[in-house]
Amino acid sequence: MRKGLNQLFAAFAITTLCVTSVNLAPISAAQAASPVIKLNYAKKSMNVGDKLTLKATITKKTLKSKKLVWKSNKASIASITQKGVIKAKKEGVAKITVTIKGTEHKASCSINVQDTKKADEEILFTVETYVRLANDTDKTWKESVDAKIGDRVEFQINYKNTSTGYQNNVIIDDQLPANLRYVPGSTRIMNASFPQGATINEDDVTKTGIYIGNYGAGSNALIRFYADVVDDNFTCGRFTLRNWGRATVGQTVIQDSADIIVQLPDCPDSVVEPEKLVTTDDRS
Repeated sequence: MRKGLNQLFAAFAITTLCVTSVNLAPISAAQAASPVIKLNYAKKSMNVGDKLTLKATITKKTLKSKKLVWKSNKASIASITQKGVIKAKKEGVAKITVTIKGTEHKASCSINVQDTKKADEEILFTVETYVRLANDTDKTWKESVDAKIGDRVEFQINYKNTSTGYQNNVIIDDQLPANLRYVPGSTRIMNASFPQGATINEDDVTKTGIYIGNYGAGSNALIRFYADVVDDNFTCGRFTLRNWGRATVGQTVIQDSADIIVQLPDCPDSVVEPEKLVTTDDRS
């Protein structure tokens, strides 16, 4: 008898559970996919320095008048104002969250900040050094000229930014060899700011170098100065005085040379080759 009652109660319980399961009202897929607050972006890639405005849409009418609270979990990477304006600061990933104040309704956007300028970290520029005799009627710039002691020569160093970005704090210097003496006050610059040329007061071009400014992609500058051919330590023979003009941008140094050929009178036609200047980045 007791066994029969137990079986009856078990059957009743199973029936009740089945009925309860059938009568539940499940949440529709459409309802589950309809958040109260939506953003115009779920994720976004930005470059360092960029700004982006996130726009939030509240789907529930009774909450539309509520205040929105914006927050970044990594403000050092991407900050957010209370108007929804994001500013990308440095490389990394930040999560921007907006919450309806006084509720638990929220939405978020993943911000991937990239530094595209780093892709251009290889600094590209060219340097060309030329020479001509100062009083020669032939004003053509050359890679080498013949001269004698007492002649004055003019050098020109051509710098050009061949990369796609800015190059800041460009420095030009020149390494005059022995028997060439810089003429004080003779340095001039020609660039976009001084198309007709301007005198540079400092005489540091053959010493510590001169700062010539910042240059955008494709821009260039010309530096000119005079030097006299003197006899500091000549011996008998034919000499090549090799002068090196250099440009420095950051840690990159590029150089190029121009030669002065001096044949001393009453000497055999022997050649003394110059020593090559060693720099951190020789692309001559």
